[in-house]
This record gives sequence, C-alpha cells and structure tokens, in this order.
Amino acid sequence: MKKKNICLLIICSIILLMNACTMPQTKIYSINMNYPFTEKDFKGKFSEKLVMIVVNAPRHLSQPYIVYRTSPYEMEISKYSKWEASPQEIIKKVMKDYISSLKIFKEVKTSYTSQEGYYTLEIDLKRFERFDSENISYGELLFDYVLISPEGNEIERSRINKKIELQEKSFLSLAKILSNALHEACVETGDKLSK
Repeated sequence: MKKKNICLLIICSIILLMNACTMPQTKIYSINMNYPFTEKDFKGKFSEKLVMIVVNAPRHLSQPYIVYRTSPYEMEISKYSKWEASPQEIIKKVMKDYISSLKIFKEVKTSYTSQEGYYTLEIDLKRFERFDSENISYGELLFDYVLISPEGNEIERSRINKKIELQEKSFLSLAKILSNALHEACVETGDKLSK
C-alpha cells in the first residue's frame, strides 16, 4: 500500500512539475499595409533619379521584439510576443513600396548603407512601441528622415511623430494602431518628397 501511494505521489509530482514548466505560446504580430497606395506619376525633379532607402535603428528596433514603456526611462521587451520582422525591416519595406508606388524616383532600392551615385533617403527610427501612462496606452511611431543628393547635399529633412491612443492594452491593438500610424507616415513623407 505504501509503495502505491509513493508511486502515485511521484507521478502526481512529475505531472505538476511538467505543467508548471510550460511556457505560453509565442504570438507573432504583423503590420497590415493593405491600404490602397494610389499610384501617382510625378514628373518632377527626381523622376529620372535613383534613390536608396537606408533605415538606421537602435538595437532593440533592429530585432523583432515588441517593446513597451511605462516611463520615458525604462522599456520592457515582451517575452512571448514578437513582430513578424524587425521594426527596422518593416519600415524599410513599407517605405520602399510606398515611394515606388508614387513614382517620384525612377528606381527605389533598400540598403544598409548609402551607395555612390544614388540619392539617399536616410531614416532614423526612434520609436515603434507601446507607451503606457497611468490609465492610457499609446502606440508610438517616431522617426527622422533626410533626403541627400549623390553629391552629399541635404535636400529635405523632417520628423514624423505619430502617437495614437490604444483602445485596449494589447499587442493586437498595438499592431492595428501602428499599421495606421505607418500608413499616415508614408503619405506624409511621400507628400513632402514630391514637392
């Protein structure tokens, strides 16, 4: 009888230990850019030029982590939720697709460094995250960009800052809000570059 109880106790302990050691599923979120980018055909000063898009980002934005802050001084990285690609790569791809659709430039490419003979659209990504204040959470997209000629002259410089209140404090809500913010940022950047 004692042996049976000991075996039963060991089996229950093993099952309890295995259940305690399981981790939650990793969730992967994506930015949805199924907005209709209306193709335009600008015949402006850059229509025969080539542009290289370079996106610089701090280390935490060059990896697929979802970042959130509870203060301006501290950020946390989600353990079990990620972006499908790093925010740096997301910005690079979306900007390339959008600027290509505008046909401001003859050709749009991406790179990690500027290339000789190309105009360079250098984007400095600063925020792609959730910010939690007392009772309100925001999705925030912040970047600076500069358009540089092949000769190294600055043509256009601007800052894009989108801070939008989240309906709920979830990563799904964050993905939806950052999708909207990125769409608005693309349109704003495209408008400034096409002038």
